[in-house]
Amino acid sequence: MERRWRLLSIGLLVAVFLAVIVLPLLLVLFSGIAGEKGYHFSFFSYILTDSYYKKAIIFTFEQALLSSAVTLLLGLPGAFIFSNYDFKWKAQLMAISTVPFVLPSVLVVLGFIIFFGNTGVVNSTLMDIFNLDAPPLRILYSWRAIVLAHAFYNIPLVFRLVSSVWTQIDDSMIEAARNVGASRFRILKDIELPFIRQGILSCMLLTFIYSFTSFAIVLALGGPQYATIEVSIYNLALFYGTYGLSSALALLQLVFLSVVVWIYMRIHIEKGGQGRKVLLSISSLSPAAKMGVVAYAVMIGAFLFGPMLGVCYASLQRTVLGQTHLTLHWFKEIIAGGGKSFLGASPLEAIFTSFIFALLAMVASVAFGMWVAYMLKGNIRGKSIIGVATMVPLCISTITLSLGYIVLENRISLDVSFWAIVIIHTIISFPFSVRAISASLAKIDEGLIDAARGLGASNLHAFVSIELPLLKGGIIAAAVFSFAISLGELAASFMLYGGRYTTIPIYIYRYIGGYRFGSAAAMGVVLMVVSAASFFIIERMGSKMQF
Repeated sequence: MERRWRLLSIGLLVAVFLAVIVLPLLLVLFSGIAGEKGYHFSFFSYILTDSYYKKAIIFTFEQALLSSAVTLLLGLPGAFIFSNYDFKWKAQLMAISTVPFVLPSVLVVLGFIIFFGNTGVVNSTLMDIFNLDAPPLRILYSWRAIVLAHAFYNIPLVFRLVSSVWTQIDDSMIEAARNVGASRFRILKDIELPFIRQGILSCMLLTFIYSFTSFAIVLALGGPQYATIEVSIYNLALFYGTYGLSSALALLQLVFLSVVVWIYMRIHIEKGGQGRKVLLSISSLSPAAKMGVVAYAVMIGAFLFGPMLGVCYASLQRTVLGQTHLTLHWFKEIIAGGGKSFLGASPLEAIFTSFIFALLAMVASVAFGMWVAYMLKGNIRGKSIIGVATMVPLCISTITLSLGYIVLENRISLDVSFWAIVIIHTIISFPFSVRAISASLAKIDEGLIDAARGLGASNLHAFVSIELPLLKGGIIAAAVFSFAISLGELAASFMLYGGRYTTIPIYIYRYIGGYRFGSAAAMGVVLMVVSAASFFIIERMGSKMQF
């Protein structure tokens, strides 16, 4: 009987997987190769020979590689400090430094414009200090802005992942090297770097994947001359209606991403020996080294938190007749429903719509996450395939999936936009739900459940009274993370909303385009508070983010 239920569960899971992921991708495939006279590959040949699309493909790889390199360059010193030294508020600083990683991309765009823009905080400060007539740092609307924004996103990833590997090094190996006279540089080069290289490569590939499929950052900060594959797919589908060409480009992107994800999944991160790494006190550093640590902390702190603080400050200031003063005007505008004539939806309507999408996606993601987590727990045939399938959403861009649902909508002449947004939000949060719930499930002592059943408890009663309370941490972490991801998602919502389902990220993005930064910042603060609160709830529940 149990075997029959497991087979039925696998069958239902496969059916859902085929319906919500494979079907839209197949529609993209057929749109890319189908024509009036049968199947052909003219769209692919056009993309690979046209100078514009070749430039977009090359730039996509260039910015992703450069973003990965800059992220490692800026993040590795921090990972070294966190993994080798002990200092006050270390755990709290690690938690706070991870907040940028969970911020919605549209907030990063807004923060960079306010902080690094020509009239932003950095340039205004430098112009006042050095009495300059023009902004000295022109970063926005260039490849530099794209790379720095991607680094802003992914530096926390380096802090967490690389430092977690670094702390596993057996300190006895380092001590033995010191005893034979090895210098600190020699120990780093010959012992530590070889040990952590898999963690570094893992971080680099994850950053590459995130940068490769980046949408809002490239669209808003790069300008029209810096289009990537993702932005080109969006432009072709939404502005030109050339679904065949956009589908062919989406398929090429899917092939590129599949290769990178395959490489990432083959990485094996080594575990340390039986010893334990001894952390040194930060006070043991030389004065010069201490100054270096302080300088690095100030630089990274300003880089990671300056844009966020800039958004908060912009939401509280208003300039009237050349005079800038602090005010709650922009928040009052949200409550009063201002901006409906500009966007077709009031701020409160956008918040309500976002919460509806987020709640539906959260429920679906947690439900499917728990379902798959229990399937992976048992000894079933095809377990490894199911495990790999849970990672598939990581190598599918939301723009490509959205394109698939647009093609489906055109084929069946039925409006599926609302549920397509919910489904895509569920898909992108699903891998995190599986990881969080699986981590909690692995900690449950099976003996407790067997004892309850031995005392006559039914499977349902044992689940409700024993398993569910023990799974609470993983479920809450999965729910909060799914809610936050959906709330801040822009690409799929922007591609599918059709002017009817305005969400908070769409509201912010449209206001950025209209140079109404006060309104955008106020709504951004709302989104920032929810995102930060979500992350700290996850941290408090003790469920670490796994990648």
